[in-house]
Amino acid sequence: MAASLSSRLKRLRETRAATSPLPELAIESAESDHPEFLALWERIAPHAYRRSVTRALDNLPSVLDADPFVARLASRYSLPAILERRETRLPCDVRELRFFDLETTGLSGGAGTIAFLATVARPSEGSLFLEQFFLSDYPGEASYLRAVLSALGPAPLLVTHNGKAFDVPLLRTRCLMQGLRFPEPCLHLDFLMTARRLWRSMLGGASLGILERGVLGLERSGDVPGQDIPGIWLASLRSGFHPLLPQVITHNLLDVENLAALLARANQVFTHPRDFADGSSVDRYSLARILVATGRAGEGETLLQAAAAEGDPRSALFLSRLLRAMHRGREARNLLVGLEGSWALRMESSNIAEKEEGDLSVALSSASEAVALATTRSQRESAESRVRRLELRVAKALSLRPGRRRS
Repeated sequence: MAASLSSRLKRLRETRAATSPLPELAIESAESDHPEFLALWERIAPHAYRRSVTRALDNLPSVLDADPFVARLASRYSLPAILERRETRLPCDVRELRFFDLETTGLSGGAGTIAFLATVARPSEGSLFLEQFFLSDYPGEASYLRAVLSALGPAPLLVTHNGKAFDVPLLRTRCLMQGLRFPEPCLHLDFLMTARRLWRSMLGGASLGILERGVLGLERSGDVPGQDIPGIWLASLRSGFHPLLPQVITHNLLDVENLAALLARANQVFTHPRDFADGSSVDRYSLARILVATGRAGEGETLLQAAAAEGDPRSALFLSRLLRAMHRGREARNLLVGLEGSWALRMESSNIAEKEEGDLSVALSSASEAVALATTRSQRESAESRVRRLELRVAKALSLRPGRRRS
């Protein structure tokens, strides 16, 4: 069995490597078994269908800076090195973007999961051109997949929502099982990461439904819950049709259409961050960290100052570390004075007093306060260790004062 499987996988790899670029698909004439709910679709092969839809798409520039969408957030340890860099950019021609989403027979992936519905969209002169592909039965999967891959194109610039964890691995697996070459994306913007950074703390989640309501102000009517979609398609295999299939198709189309609108909104945030300084529509703390990581420390500092002034401890802490990395330790110290105490802020105050000001007495006092404010064993042990170390430093300093003898 093992040898047989190994041989089969070897043949699949050889087939994949030898696969030539996908040809244009010929459109077959409709047959008598053309499902009524797909009447306006093109039949590209037995059990495989395609249609195209155009929607308006505003606020996307001709060139998108993808760097904020993929930036690795600045940490306390990387700040000094990051501040030495200039602003970074990753320009992408918007016409090359491919927004992509699948509907499948399972929500957990796996080799037995089929992707029966796909939407691929690309921006074009203020519009969004969407192509949908539907698989009505298993035997048509190879033709259906070829059509999806043709729409994606070679080495696409993919935009998905949780596509790195689900859609792309699943499509790659289905292509392997059908002996097709999967076009690995040259860049993949998984919008879920951006959504979590900008809006999750404010909206309580980062699913497409939550983002549509909280960011775009949209509310779907008559939508199909995602967990019901696999069963609807599987039921249609037995009966030839399920009354909720048209809603499933609309659900998939709206997922991609609204993903493009969300990307445009996020791009506005990254392009004009000061327009969001009031903190009512975006997580300023995370946005500031993105700006700092992409070489826009001045803009990030402005957002952090506004958030810290309103009592956001995360922003105050990160701003303090940013100021210290910029050799502005006194400003960092003044920032923390009067702020409501927390373990992290008191530890930061202790660090500033010791390393920036050389005031061991204040450093020890702040560390002692941190012990009392610790909420976990790890925090308490870290603060206690700092207290012991500072006590030794204070004792040593006192023993070395003029007029005192060493014991």
